[in-house]
Amino acid sequence: MRSFFLIILSSFSISNGFSQKTKGHKFVPYFWALETHTLAYRLTDHLSTDSAKVYAIHSWMAHNIKYDVKKYLAFDNTRLPAKKILRKRKATSIGYSELFNQLCKSANIKSVTIPGYVKNKNIDWKDKFYIDEHEWNAVYIDDQWKLLDVSWDAGYFKYSKRTLWGWVIHILTLGNSDRIKYKPHFISSPHDTYLYRTGNFFKTDHIPADPLWQLTNTERTIEQAEADNSYYLGIYDESYSIFNDNRQDDRMRIVYLRPEPRIISDGFRCYYYNHKNQFSIGKSYEQLATIDFKTLNLQTTDTIALLRQLDTIEFVVSQATMHFDSNSYFLSVQKTEQLKNSEKKKNILTAENQRLIMSTKVAANNLAAGKKLCAVGKRVPKRILKGSRTQLKRIQDDKKFYESKYSPKSNYADSVASAQKVETLHDSIKKTEIKITRKFKELDSLYTFCSKRIRAYSLCSKFNKNIAEILYTARISYEDDLDYNIRKEKDDLMEEKFDDDSLLIERNQGFIITVFYNHLIELKKAFDDLYMYHQAVSDEYIKLKKACLTGNDFSRPYENNKSLYEKELKEYTELTEKSMLRKKFKRVQKLCKKQVKRTHKEEAAYVNEKQIETQMFLVRSSYTTRHFKALKAANKKQLTNCKKIKTGVNKVKNKYKKR
Repeated sequence: MRSFFLIILSSFSISNGFSQKTKGHKFVPYFWALETHTLAYRLTDHLSTDSAKVYAIHSWMAHNIKYDVKKYLAFDNTRLPAKKILRKRKATSIGYSELFNQLCKSANIKSVTIPGYVKNKNIDWKDKFYIDEHEWNAVYIDDQWKLLDVSWDAGYFKYSKRTLWGWVIHILTLGNSDRIKYKPHFISSPHDTYLYRTGNFFKTDHIPADPLWQLTNTERTIEQAEADNSYYLGIYDESYSIFNDNRQDDRMRIVYLRPEPRIISDGFRCYYYNHKNQFSIGKSYEQLATIDFKTLNLQTTDTIALLRQLDTIEFVVSQATMHFDSNSYFLSVQKTEQLKNSEKKKNILTAENQRLIMSTKVAANNLAAGKKLCAVGKRVPKRILKGSRTQLKRIQDDKKFYESKYSPKSNYADSVASAQKVETLHDSIKKTEIKITRKFKELDSLYTFCSKRIRAYSLCSKFNKNIAEILYTARISYEDDLDYNIRKEKDDLMEEKFDDDSLLIERNQGFIITVFYNHLIELKKAFDDLYMYHQAVSDEYIKLKKACLTGNDFSRPYENNKSLYEKELKEYTELTEKSMLRKKFKRVQKLCKKQVKRTHKEEAAYVNEKQIETQMFLVRSSYTTRHFKALKAANKKQLTNCKKIKTGVNKVKNKYKKR
């Protein structure tokens, strides 16, 4: 139990950007924070080390810049001027990384943006990466490169919100049920989890599109990064290890590149690392074509050279178009993969929780039936005693023996048969006495057994209910059935749950309360048998009296039989009262009554988890559909740009060909 809570807490802290808050940030008035150089000066002027300056910049941004949800969902990667970001106080990951770069530059600190792929709650294990949609930074301080991600340290995304009706249900059910809808929003939660980190730490959930920025001694391929399950296991390498940097010059060259050449360079390097990333290289080709077209010298007299330039631009545009077309295909593939995975998650949950619900429902029905059986059972001992007294009185008040007359002539055969029958009946009486005594012991043992089993089941039911509620909370936080934290605990629950429910079943005998009640009915039957045998003995003495000559006195054994029955009943009456059968059934009835309610609560927890997964399925599907719609729109926009360049090239060509 303890380990489970630790896993859940650690997963929430990692997936939500941890809960570690920054110690504080320097306050800068709004109007003094609209220019990067002014803001950088106010944040770092009083600090002596680059490390402290980077911390101050990072902390201020994490506290003051919020994630631009609208631009993110529209896949709007337009690089806004730093001044506009500072004015709006909103940015996507690109805006965060660019602004951080500008502030570091103003503070004379080397910094670089790193485009790449990330693993988050929208990515499942072994999902493939097609487009680098995120950016973070690397800073060069104390003669070494350190990684940081300001956008992730500013807070985290939530893709759903509780509806108004959900709030009503949430309050009425004391938090055990909910209604949610797709509503992406940003939760501000500044911390410094991704500040001054090594490549070994970042590789868990950040994969640079350019492997140059992995900053690890062993470079991973994109396939290895996709197959790595560290993120899903919550494994982050926080150990210090020496990084043998043998490509320092390559990194420094990138630092000093101007923005446009850097974007072009990144596109090609991204493609060489991951051939599925067609979008980045398409942008590089499109950017090259745009630059070349804008710098054309249309006043030149060298028409042949100009036409060659136009052919080159046309070729570059065709390359860009080809990659954007490929990207469109890969986007469709990725969308299909994610929607299938989402459907798979829902199906897993539905199948598993249906089994959990049915098993719990059977247990609840058994307990409810057990409660009714105990209600009947607690009245049976009283009926046994009352019936036994009635039967004793019936034997005692019977006058047939004394009213019967001796036979004038002895019937030898009938006499011998009746005498033998009496002996047989006395043997049966002894066996019945043993059976009754044994049944009392068995009932006492079964009472202890049932009480222990129900209490053990009660503890298991409570534990399973708590697990279901924690899984429910995890689902609200966007966890799902392909995530390790839910999968591990759900597998354990599925394995143990049915063993827990089997505590109420005795092997080959059925529900334990039914077994307990059946033994009581067998005891009642044994009392009825005892009366039947004693009544039969009395009847046989009447037959003996009728079959024998006058002078054979059977009145004494006849009276002894009645006295024996009376003595037996007295002993069993004391034993019945001493064993407190009625109270035992009453106690078991109370246990069943309490546990029925608890079991229904456990069942409700599984139903709630199933309902919330149905809602989260809609949330995931909405996100996937809308996200890929935005990606398609961005891809279409790039194709439109390529078409414009191609149209422009054709116009210039036609113009010069006419000459």
